[in-house]
Amino acid sequence: MTPFVRLIVCWMAVLVGMPVLAAPNSPTMDKAIVQAHIQRIEAALNEHKTAKGTFHQTNPDGTHTTGTFYLKRPHHMKFAYDQPKGHFIMAKKGWLIIHDPEFDEDSFVELEYTPAKFFLKNNISLTDEIQITHMQHHENGLLVTLRDREAQAEILLSFDPKTHALQGWIIQDPQGQLTRVALKDMAYGVDIPAHIFTHRKKIRKWDD
Repeated sequence: MTPFVRLIVCWMAVLVGMPVLAAPNSPTMDKAIVQAHIQRIEAALNEHKTAKGTFHQTNPDGTHTTGTFYLKRPHHMKFAYDQPKGHFIMAKKGWLIIHDPEFDEDSFVELEYTPAKFFLKNNISLTDEIQITHMQHHENGLLVTLRDREAQAEILLSFDPKTHALQGWIIQDPQGQLTRVALKDMAYGVDIPAHIFTHRKKIRKWDD
């Protein structure tokens, strides 16, 4: 499985009943503190409609892949991999398109079945459709475990403890292997050209 395919497969696995991915054990955080963090995280996630940066993906075998991350809420997100050139995962209008340039093939996954759906809404909420099952401070991040109420599955997210900006996430495949994704050099409220989310293949469900 290529690193870029691993990311989307792991995302799909998170919401189809994989074993619970738990944060390390820590003392229970006071409810008032948890609520304050929730409000700050939601405020940080909702503050800007656009964002751009780089992503660093660490695969279970220890290899690393990098690329450019784009976000344009609602509905649009893209992971453009540096290598192999031309690989990308793009969210658009309720779907994820997974492009493999080696075979010039596209695959489609309904956004509803991936964690990405939570972060592409016009108004992001950590209590609507999902619930927080665990929150703790760990090293340089605030770790938050989110559970999808319908799928009863979880994803572990890391936020900056001061700004509450999303730093990355940890996802687990059906074999229990972990893939870590870190966001770096993020710029918010930036202009993202429309062509970033345009795919050369004209497929009706994707056309504007």
